[in-house]
Amino acid sequence: NEKDVLAILSKYNLLNKDKLTSYLSLLKQPWVVNLLDSFGTINVGMKICESSIRKISGIVKALKNYAYTDMDKTSSLDINENIENVLLLMHNKLKYKIAVEKDFHSLSKITCTSEISQVWTNLISNAHDAIMESQNQNVEAMIKISTREEDGWIRVNITDNGVGITKEYESKLFDPFFTTKEIGKGTGLGLSIVSGIIKKHNGRISVDSIPGRTTFTVLLPKDKGNGGADIG
Repeated sequence: NEKDVLAILSKYNLLNKDKLTSYLSLLKQPWVVNLLDSFGTINVGMKICESSIRKISGIVKALKNYAYTDMDKTSSLDINENIENVLLLMHNKLKYKIAVEKDFHSLSKITCTSEISQVWTNLISNAHDAIMESQNQNVEAMIKISTREEDGWIRVNITDNGVGITKEYESKLFDPFFTTKEIGKGTGLGLSIVSGIIKKHNGRISVDSIPGRTTFTVLLPKDKGNGGADIG
C-alpha cells in the first residue's frame, strides 16, 4: 500500500517524502517497490562495508604498531595514540562487559620502544580480570584511563572498580612469578615484565588499592631536549 511504499523510501533516505505523492501511481506497482527496496539494501550494505573497511584498517595499523619486531628500536610516540591502539585491539574483550572512560590530555611525544604497548595491554587486562572477579552487580563495571603531562613526566593512571589488592600483596606485585590468580590462570610474569619495561624507559610504576578501586600509575620521563630520553 501507499504507506508501505513511503516508509521504504523514507527508511533509506532515497527521496524527499513530501515529493513522493506525485509518483504514487507508479510507486503502486509491486516491481517498483521491490526494486527500490533492493537499491536501499545495497545502499545500506555499502555503508556497512565502508565502516568495516575503516575498522579493519585501524586494527591492521594497531597490530603493526603493537607487533613491531625490533623491540630495541626507539621512536617518537604519542602515548594517547599508543593507548588507543591497545584499546582497539582489546575491544572484543571489553565490549558488553566493561565501560572504558578516557580522560586524555594533550601530551608531548616521547621516545619509546614498541614494548611500551605491552604495559597498557597488561594493566588493562589485569583491570578486566579484577572486575570479572568482583561480585558487586550493583555497580557498573568501569575502567578509567587518564593521561597528564606534569613536571617533566607523562603520567598515566589506569583505574578499575574490581576486587582490589590486599595491602600485604602490594609490595610483591612486581616480583617475578608472584600472582594472586588461581593455578593455571596466571604465570606471575605480567607485572614483572611491565615493571622491567618501565624501568628500561627510566620510568616508575606504583599501585594504590582499596576494595572497589585500584589505580596503577605509570610515570614516563619527557625527552631531554632534542636528544630524546635515555632508554635502558
